[in-house]
Amino acid sequence: MTFNRPTPGYSLTQAPGEMPFEQAPQFTDLEDTSEYLFDEMTKPKTAANIATALEGGMPAEGFTNQLLFEGVANGKFTMDLALLLAPRVLALTVAVAKRAGATDFAIMNDEDVSQEILGTEKLVEEPTEMDIEEAAGGFLAEEEAEIAPAEEELPEEPTDNYEGGFLDA
Repeated sequence: MTFNRPTPGYSLTQAPGEMPFEQAPQFTDLEDTSEYLFDEMTKPKTAANIATALEGGMPAEGFTNQLLFEGVANGKFTMDLALLLAPRVLALTVAVAKRAGATDFAIMNDEDVSQEILGTEKLVEEPTEMDIEEAAGGFLAEEEAEIAPAEEELPEEPTDNYEGGFLDA
């Protein structure tokens, strides 16, 4: 049992606005933040650390969530921006890990989804027209399918006797 922790309520004794996440964020634009994260994640030492973490058993999804949470906690960007960044950072994490030589790692916390994504390797590559049709489940290829006839149109009811809306008392 460790007793090396702050007393409960200690954070309430500090002056508000001292923590980095309580200040204005460093980045507010999605594209600028994406470029910053790309530059940081593609540095050789960082890329090697990402590959090591993923091959060590950490899913790329978990790594992404941790990275984004750290960015919010350190005042780099807001939580709203972190949620918008999540798909980009996940794809970047996988691409950086692969480029750094990682071969056996999970993308999502669900192993079946990870194997499906790793097996097709479509997360990083640009989709082709064939991939789009495949992903649509043959929806685009069913041109001969008959369109169901529209139901008979109902006659318009007169609007002269308007008695008020739902919230009118």
